[in-house]
Amino acid sequence: MERWLRGTVVAVLILLLLAGIWLDRPADTPPSPTVAAETERYLGIWEGKLALFEADGLSPVQVYEIWVAALPAAEQQRLAEGVAVRDEAALSALLTDYGS
Repeated sequence: MERWLRGTVVAVLILLLLAGIWLDRPADTPPSPTVAAETERYLGIWEGKLALFEADGLSPVQVYEIWVAALPAAEQQRLAEGVAVRDEAALSALLTDYGS
């Protein structure tokens, strides 16, 4: 009986750990509608990576090989809210800053 209880406790702890990892991952949703309304394009997060979105789209037009989790927490928050991209020069500068 004691062995069964120990196994159950271990299984529950593993499930809680996996749930915590799943819930702590970056959001895969496009940035807020406020940013989308202010600009035609913006940077956000898609499947944990930096992505370029069009204001009228739900899917990214470009996904970059930059893992958002590797960026500072403040930058992760900005990207979750959406970072406006006004033109190609601004996009290039942002990608350089984020490590592309």
